[in-house]
Parts: sequence; C-alpha cells; structure tokens
Amino acid sequence: MRLTGAGYQIREALRLFRYAQAQLPKEVSSLEQESHTGEAQWQKYHHDVIQPAWSKRFGDQSAAPLADEHDPAAVWLRQQYIVNNPKPIGKKDQLLSGAESSFYNQVHVAYHPAFEQLQKNLQLDDLLLIEANTRRVLYSVAKRTDFQSMVGQGATFESSLNHAIQELTKVASQTPDVMFLTDLEPYGPALGEHRLFVVAPVFENDQVQGFLALQLSADRLQALLSQDGKWSGLGKNGDVTLVGEDLKSRNTPRLFIADAKAFLAGPAKAWPKGAKADMERAGNGVGRLKVDIRPVTQALKGKPYSGEGGDALGRPSLLHTSALQIPGFVEGASPRWVLMSALPKEDALRREGELSFNPLWTLLLALGLSGASVAWVMRRKEASGGHAAPAGVVDI
Repeated sequence: MRLTGAGYQIREALRLFRYAQAQLPKEVSSLEQESHTGEAQWQKYHHDVIQPAWSKRFGDQSAAPLADEHDPAAVWLRQQYIVNNPKPIGKKDQLLSGAESSFYNQVHVAYHPAFEQLQKNLQLDDLLLIEANTRRVLYSVAKRTDFQSMVGQGATFESSLNHAIQELTKVASQTPDVMFLTDLEPYGPALGEHRLFVVAPVFENDQVQGFLALQLSADRLQALLSQDGKWSGLGKNGDVTLVGEDLKSRNTPRLFIADAKAFLAGPAKAWPKGAKADMERAGNGVGRLKVDIRPVTQALKGKPYSGEGGDALGRPSLLHTSALQIPGFVEGASPRWVLMSALPKEDALRREGELSFNPLWTLLLALGLSGASVAWVMRRKEASGGHAAPAGVVDI
C-alpha cells in the first residue's frame, strides 16, 4: 500500500486508518493501562480547556457532554493528538506526528498534510473520515472532541451529522451516488457554533465502508452569500438573506457586520425574545432573526416573488425570493432554503443599487456546497461482475 504519491483514494485512506487503529493493541503494550489514565485526563481536558472556551460564548452554560469511551485505542489516540497536543484549541490541526512510532502515525503523517491543504483550499472547517459499522471518527483535520468519538453519542448525539449518516445508511446501497447536505445547526464539538455538513458514502466492493464528511462554517456560508462582502448590485444597505424552513435566517445581516452596536440598538420588531442578547454574545445572527413574511413563505411553497415588501428587518424594499435548488443532492437530502435579496427603496430612489437577482449567488452556493464535495468524492465505474462499483476518488 502506497502512502505517498500524486493521488489519494478516499477509500484507501479510510481502510488504512481503520487498519492502523486496529493494530494499536499489538503495537502499544501499555495501551490498556494508558487508557485508564487517558480517560481521566480527557475529562480534565474537557473541564480545563473546553468548558472555559464554551463559557466565553454561552456564559454559565455547560459545554456539550462527552460520551463515555471504553475503547483503549480511541482513548489513546485522543490523548496523543488532542490532550498532549501542544497547539492551542483551534490549532490542533498543526500537529503532524503525534502517536509515537505507531502505524497510525505513519498513515497520519502521509495523509494529513494533503487533507489539511485541501481543507484550506476549499475553505472547509473540517474534514472527517467515519467508519460505517461503528460510526467512529477515525480521522479529522481539526482534531476537535469529535475525533475518535462515535457519531451519535455524546456531543454528536442530536447533531445534523448524526442525522445525515442515519439517512445515508438507509439509502446508500440502493442509491450509491447520493450525498447529504445538512442544515446549518449548532455543533457541540465546534464549541456550539453553527456548522453544516456535506456527507457522502465511501464504497468498496459495492459495500458502504464509511463516510466522508466535509464541514463548513457559518462564516464560509456568509462569504458565499455576500460575494466575499461585496454585495454586488445591492447598494450600500441591500442584503441577501438565506432563510430556513423554520423561517429563521441562516446568515448575519449586513448592517450588523457593518456596525453591530448601532444595529442592536435599532427596532426589535423582527426579533424573537432574547435574540438580540444572544446575537450580541455570539457575534452573528445565524438562526436568530425571524423572517416570517409572505414572499418567503410563498417561495418555500415553490412560488418565487419579485416586487415590493418589507425585508428581514422590516425596511420597505424591492425584494426577490426564490427557493434555493442545489444540484447534486436528491430530494429530501438537502435542507429547504429560500434565498432573498433585498434593496431598500431609499437606496433604489438614490440609484445606489439595482435589484437584479444575481444567479451568481445560487451558483456560488452550489459551488461552495456541492462543488466541494463533487471535487472530493468522484465516482467512477469499474468492471465488477458486469455492474458498477462506485469508489470515492480524490486527486491532489
């Protein structure tokens, strides 16, 4: 098995990380003993490092819970790559070699630089390789508390990642090309910040062996929506809002980004109870602004709107709303979103903008969400008993 070269196959990476982890009991004679102290040190790390970072965002609220871990190899690897990692929280990915002379470390040294570079190139928040049977996160770039956890336990119990894997497990064998795009939701291992995932199955011999999960941050989604802060064609105050099926915004208002203090001092008409204080503490408006207006509710029913109306902040505006269709995802495998562009009428009268709904926004979202996954998970047909054997392939 070649660990270096011009191209990597996701399925080979998954197989190697799984095999390497299984070899740890043979390689580390004191694995069982170290796992006992490792679990206590993991709890201490959670108390001394994770909880203070969580408290900065949520006050006295307790951090997302950790699941009890009884697998010695998983405990040992978390110890090597997280607890003993000298890099601060948020920069754990900078550690290349952690697990001493183990084969897992060899695999990590071979794959991690390329995965980390792709994470940066695609502006992903993290990249995870997850084993199918146990749902254990065998590898992650960022090395947060989900590394070596089993998806569906502890901090990932009610996560969108868990939901995506549950749904893919049901349909992947019948629909091998399926991918799943989650909604933007709080994610415990990311210190409760909003994240979305693009998840795809990894096949070998027509069997699902695991999952590749690409994680995107709310900031990345904001950059896609605003065209990296340009808001082209929307004057000085126009905005683009992504609205979910719950009629709450999935991004932060432009005016908040420009002047948070002045924005929060404004009228509270569109704010649910406590939303302003929550937004001030978190520093963003994701999931906090209610956009319950007819142009949005109609767009959710498949009826786009172009005309006058109040925007997300209640300002008289020229609006365009449309359900966002993201290619590459089958029905039911992506969230129902509405994209609303709004140009305040006062800007339009001063000719400081022109509301022309730019399909580029949709294209940017498609490229940013499904394009990244398509670049990562490419399917090719191989001769295998006269039928296709899909394989996840990545060229680096």
